[in-house]
This record gives sequence, C-alpha cells and structure tokens, in this order.
Amino acid sequence: MTEIRDQIINGELTFAIAAEYKSEDPGSKKKQGDFGWVTRGDFVPEFDAVAFRIPIGEVSQVFESPFGYHILVINERRGEQYSGSHILLQFKVSDTQMSKSKNTLNQIVQI
Repeated sequence: MTEIRDQIINGELTFAIAAEYKSEDPGSKKKQGDFGWVTRGDFVPEFDAVAFRIPIGEVSQVFESPFGYHILVINERRGEQYSGSHILLQFKVSDTQMSKSKNTLNQIVQI
C-alpha cells in the first residue's frame, strides 16, 4: 500500500487511476475513489480522524481501519462534513490461515 502512495506522490500514478484500478471499495472504485460528501460519523472513527487532520488536497499516509488499509485525499470541508476520495485495500486471510484459526477455535471449544 505504501508503494501505491509513493507512486502517487512521485507523479507516476494519479490518485484517480490508482483508486480505479487498485482500490477494493466497490462503491467508490467506480468513481475513481470519490465518496462524495459525508458527515463525521458516517465512516469509522479512524477514517474521520484522518479526514479532519490532513490538509485539503494532501495525500494521507497509509492508515488502518476495521475495513483494511486506506489512502485518503480530502477535497473540501464544511463544518462537520467533508468530501474526498480514497483507496482501500482489504485484509486478506488465506485458506491456510482460516483453516488454522478454525482448528484452534475447535480445540478451545473442546476444552
């Protein structure tokens, strides 16, 4: 994910193109990452915290939320509302990891 951010910062990739082809958010991906206007609390607290901290137009650092890893750009703020774009990469759990977790949980249940 930091590689995607670095490519955007270095001008090798636009945010819009990165969002369209790399983001795993089905809603905003189709709109090149644009999520429109939202109000504080519409998204998870981790997202709002970054949205209200970064300067307008600046590409955020990679940050984590319960949904995965994000890169965010805020276009505008009005009081408790903001508009912007983001890129999301979701957590991936392999079949092997899932199987190990199930086995561990089954062992716990049997105790």
